[in-house]
Amino acid sequence: MYSYLYTLCLSLLLLPSLVALGTPETSGRPEEASTPPLDCSNFETFLSSGEFTLDYSTSLGTECVTISTTLDFGAGQTITEIADDGTVLDSYAYEITESEGQCALASATENCGAQLIAFNGDNTALTLTANGGTATLTPVAQNTNDWGIWQSYVILDAGLGNNYRAGGLNPDAVHPSFAGADLGAFASTGSTLSLNGGEIKTYKNNSANVCGGNIQYRVYSTGDTPGSFNGVALAFADDLGNGNQKWSKDDAGVDLLSGLTPGDYTLEIYWDADGDTFGGCGSTNYESNNGANYTASFSVFTPVYGCTDPAYTEYNASANTDDGSCSTLLDPCENALVLGSITVDLSTTTVTAEDGSATLTVTTGTPTSLTLSGINGAADYTIAQPGAIDGIAAGSYTVMATDVNGCTSDNLMLIMPYVQCCNGCGVYDSDTDGICDDSDNCINKLATNYADPNNVTCIVNGCTDPAYTEYNASATNDDGSCATLVVEGCTDSDYLEYDASANTDDGSCATLVSTCASPSMDGHSYGVVEIGDQCWFAENLLTTDYADGSAIPEVTDDATWSGLSSGARSDYDNDASNALTYGRLYNWYAVNNGSGLCPSGWHVPTDEEWTALETYLGTNGHSGTEGTALKSSDWDGTDDFGFSALPGGYRFYSSDFYAAGDRSYWWSSSPSGGDAWFRVLTTSYPAILQNTLNPRFGYSVRCLRDAD
Repeated sequence: MYSYLYTLCLSLLLLPSLVALGTPETSGRPEEASTPPLDCSNFETFLSSGEFTLDYSTSLGTECVTISTTLDFGAGQTITEIADDGTVLDSYAYEITESEGQCALASATENCGAQLIAFNGDNTALTLTANGGTATLTPVAQNTNDWGIWQSYVILDAGLGNNYRAGGLNPDAVHPSFAGADLGAFASTGSTLSLNGGEIKTYKNNSANVCGGNIQYRVYSTGDTPGSFNGVALAFADDLGNGNQKWSKDDAGVDLLSGLTPGDYTLEIYWDADGDTFGGCGSTNYESNNGANYTASFSVFTPVYGCTDPAYTEYNASANTDDGSCSTLLDPCENALVLGSITVDLSTTTVTAEDGSATLTVTTGTPTSLTLSGINGAADYTIAQPGAIDGIAAGSYTVMATDVNGCTSDNLMLIMPYVQCCNGCGVYDSDTDGICDDSDNCINKLATNYADPNNVTCIVNGCTDPAYTEYNASATNDDGSCATLVVEGCTDSDYLEYDASANTDDGSCATLVSTCASPSMDGHSYGVVEIGDQCWFAENLLTTDYADGSAIPEVTDDATWSGLSSGARSDYDNDASNALTYGRLYNWYAVNNGSGLCPSGWHVPTDEEWTALETYLGTNGHSGTEGTALKSSDWDGTDDFGFSALPGGYRFYSSDFYAAGDRSYWWSSSPSGGDAWFRVLTTSYPAILQNTLNPRFGYSVRCLRDAD
């Protein structure tokens, strides 16, 4: 029996390349920080967890032919090679080494030359490489034709009893599909969504046996990194004949809403069965959509209780959950029609005694007709709607609208204008006798000399001295109302030129008062700087609490940090003294926490707001050197705007701290798939770098004031 050299590789996620903004012609990137040390302990644990059965054919070397073998990676770093009948063919030692930046498995070899077995994400072999050639490997399917799953269901209860939803294998025509389903919206209190279990139907042929099954599930915020699966065991339920069996559980009572806050969620499931081709137990077959699993969606909302029916007087437009308080039906005509205003337009029409131009504004409802009732002798009109209302005679009217249900509006007053005459009093002298009286259709009740047969000169009382604020340009008779002398100046307190003693604005307001003021949070007052129309922190965030006062967990252990899917913070090198210089490092889950990472009135900037800063710098003398303009002069910058950036480094998502003294990283609040956008400044590189990365990285944060 020949011995072989197998090299098994798992890739570590390395830092992606960074793209320089504002310098599209630059294809390179600045030198990266040193690569984090490899941690191969998880790889060794994976290898020692059991057997790997491979079945492949190759002619990669003179001694390498068809191979069907089982490799058992046992304790003490030994590989045992087992034949199909269980005979041990060979046993030899192996070790875990670093090979080309990856964790690899290596052992002694003879005859066949160096070989490489590459594995994908679910640990099934993909390719074999040896002696310069490549062959395809096919994982053994454990004789799946002898036993397996042929139908599957998940059992859910949304408060109306058990509801079956089908998996992907042989779904019936009765139950809806689980995959892609919208399970609904659920109030954060008082709602029910339970996973009561599931069901599988299995088959077995020849000497095969099925021992049981499970439904595996997990719930996570849509778009977030999923956590681990939980299992619900399915017990034997029925013998269906011909080797077919049913396994079921319908009373598990798993509360899927427990602990969830308002938002959108994904329920992901798959089924598995335990059995063996030769009559025992211990092997597993899956119903998992070829490893992609099945997902459905639902949402959780905060209930706002009230009457949700607008046909009732108790209607609450902000309510999303009816509490039974609807009791009094509205009057169908209440607020059915509201006339907002009628505007008389004198700018485009020559107004005569008989006509004008008017526009009606309807606030609510749809009128079918307008009734104009004349005052002081003016005629009445009924005008179908829609229709023009500007062809009526000059005069005074009340206007009322009626809709198709007979509902009527309140009255509006309409004064159609007259040609100016009779000393400008607004009455038309139709018989040109110089006297404004009833014979002249004197119906404008707003005219000062209305029905004045003596044609007394119109007297308009008021302040006639323009040196006073009470001045009335239309007044013809000073009535002693002049009291306050005009004091000119800037009267708007939003401007630096504001003069509190001025009562008449002279247009001198020019310079807005800056609203970029220093905020305090968690006992620290932050320096700020105004760049363009943005107000930024002039130092990195170092809070230990969210804006609502809740604590941000400090995580120092590398393994715990790498497994997080919730907000956390740390100091560089877990040394609190570094926070005084560089601020603290936060994962992106803390940035995205609904409690708020920045002080009230401030927020973590979006990717677009970072871009707006870069654009401003580029158009104000720093194109291509935006990073140099922001870096502190104590680093290698010119600090032209007081941003005072320092190289605070970062925390790797699965290990230690890097790049302090060489780089500074800041999060944005913008996600990108499962990653998030960030910005980088680096020593001796003048531009600002942009990319997306895993939300478990620990980066600095600069806060931006909310827009006015």
